[in-house]
Amino acid sequence: MSDMDYNLMMQKALLGVVRDILMHIKTFGLEDEHHLYISFRTNINGVVIPVSLRQKFPEEMTVVLQYQFWDLCVTDEYFSIKLSFSGKPESIKVPFYALTKIFDPSVQFGLQFVPEQSADGSDEDDDSFDGAENQPDEIVSSVDMSNVVNFAQFKNKLKMRR
Repeated sequence: MSDMDYNLMMQKALLGVVRDILMHIKTFGLEDEHHLYISFRTNINGVVIPVSLRQKFPEEMTVVLQYQFWDLCVTDEYFSIKLSFSGKPESIKVPFYALTKIFDPSVQFGLQFVPEQSADGSDEDDDSFDGAENQPDEIVSSVDMSNVVNFAQFKNKLKMRR
């Protein structure tokens, strides 16, 4: 009998939702008051960011998609985008498996993910979420955590069953 990893299946499905959201933004732009906070691990293999940002955010960073972004590209494996950092346009590339959180405060929609691998390629086992790491103050004060899906609770239950 094979073990089904429901957490992994659910996480992959919801990463597909993130892909769909980004494809919608690529096609139609951001509508009304929508904007996204996207957090990701910077030390995951495949993440491409400028050296200055990697030095400033060695583990995780949050980017905001709102007014100033260009060249959004979305594939099955990653998204890339050009954003303005300190007034300078820079390109980043983020594999979906590096995502940790996505949040749209205009509709109080958010998802939280556990990255599949750390910088050395090993499984990451970080179940903590304080909602404040490298995030702008306004998102921290406006987050209604009852609408955020935290996968850590499912991961722990699966580990206990094995």
